Amino acid sequence: MQKKIKALLKSNKKYRKSDAILMARVWYDHLSHKVGSMTALDLLMMLSKNELPNWESITRARRKIQSENPELRDEETFRLREERELEFRTRYSSRDTL
Repeated sequence: MQKKIKALLKSNKKYRKSDAILMARVWYDHLSHKVGSMTALDLLMMLSKNELPNWESITRARRKIQSENPELRDEETFRLREERELEFRTRYSSRDTL
């Protein structure tokens, strides 16, 4: 799965900016042979039965690939994610310092 994620990150910058767009593409590729005949209910049933690639696994793979390959990051998105992480840590940290 990591090879596929890395290939997508290399192929188009939009996959670097949005986990939702990346996930939609991964799921589309996974379902490509069924997409034309599927209903929304079919998709939800597959999701509920864990028959689709896991969102957390995909985003974890994206984070790892981007940490090892900074050229595959979108710098603005990376900066915003770092700011949100710092905000979260500052707000919810049980320690007085980070």
